[in-house]
Amino acid sequence: MIVLNKKRVILVLSCVFVAIFTYMFSTELNRSETIQTVSLPVSNKVVVLDARTSEYQMKEHKVAMEQQKHKQT
Repeated sequence: MIVLNKKRVILVLSCVFVAIFTYMFSTELNRSETIQTVSLPVSNKVVVLDARTSEYQMKEHKVAMEQQKHKQT
C-alpha cells in the first residue's frame, strides 16, 4: 500500500516541475536561428573540388609548383 502524505507529494511534484523546467530551458538555449540563404545559378563557371586532404601532399604540391616556376624563369 502506498502511503501518500503531503510532504512526499509536494517533494515529488516539485522534482517533476524542476525537471520539466530544466528541459525546457536547455532546449531553448540550444535552438539556433535559421538564416535564409540564396543560391544563385552558376553559368559558364567551373567549380573545382580538390580532394587533397593530407598536409604532406599539400606541401609536396607547393614544392612542385615552386620548382616549375624556377624552371620557367
